[in-house]
Order: sequence, then C-alpha cells, then structure tokens
Amino acid sequence: MRKGVIFLGSVLSLLSLGPSLVQGWPGAGQILPASATATAENPDQAGLALFEDLPLSAIPSSPVTPRFLVHHRSALNGKKIKISGFVVEAILGEKACPSGAGGCGQPRIFIAENLSGNREMGYNVMVLVAENEAGYSVGQAVELEGTVHASKVAVYIEKKY
Repeated sequence: MRKGVIFLGSVLSLLSLGPSLVQGWPGAGQILPASATATAENPDQAGLALFEDLPLSAIPSSPVTPRFLVHHRSALNGKKIKISGFVVEAILGEKACPSGAGGCGQPRIFIAENLSGNREMGYNVMVLVAENEAGYSVGQAVELEGTVHASKVAVYIEKKY
C-alpha cells in the first residue's frame, strides 16, 4: 500500500488556527504548515471485490435479481438485461439537481431484492434513469431493462428507453 504526504497549504493552516487569528491571541497572524497522510485503497478489498464474480454460459432472457447481477457482474458487463426488485432509494428531480447546488447528479434509483432493513446492502443495484424520470417511489416493485456497466468493484445499470 502506497502512502504519501499531501501539503494542504495555508488554507488548512488558517482553519487550524481558529481563534488565534484574532488580534491579541498568541500566534495571531502566523501561518503554520499542515499535512495529512493519504493511503490508496486496496482494490482487492474495495466495493464488490469481496463478492464472488462468476461466469455465465448464457445471458438470461428473463429478469434477474440484484443478487444475481452482483454475482455475475463481469459476465454481464456491456449486456442488455432485465432486472426486477424493489426501489429502496429514488434520487430524482430536485433531489438529483437541488437548486443552488452548482451542479446536478444523474437521476438514479437503487433496486434491492427485498425491503428488509437487515438485507445485505452490497446487493443494492444503482440504475441510472433519464432526467425527466419521476415515476419511481420507495417500496415500488419494478422490472426494467438496461445495459450493465461493471468492474471488479462496482456494477450499475443504465436504463433503456
């Protein structure tokens, strides 16, 4: 694992001084060097890397579950599939693009096999949807089609329209 030191410069130094910038406090007006240590994440231990990633002999024609997709993500990468499950989070409209935020995120929903609070969250699958999409709510049962984008550590679907 590589470690490196990042010099954050005067901004962090000023923030770390806090009230000492006020006239009369010891150290007022001083700028002290600051540093932090950054470590690279081990890709063999990140995200979905700890979940099995199995081959497939054929691409399923019937809808798959989020768990099935996670366990066959590399085999399904770039393929069009159908997935079914329940919406456990919907980031659409204003939630995806809050006013005054300076930028917008891609509208998306997250699908799980069930709505249980103690389900394995690693099986929640993100589905990117169109900007004008508004027809999803938490708890809703869904079946949709899209293209799988996957790697060793992540998987998501881009909905087909």
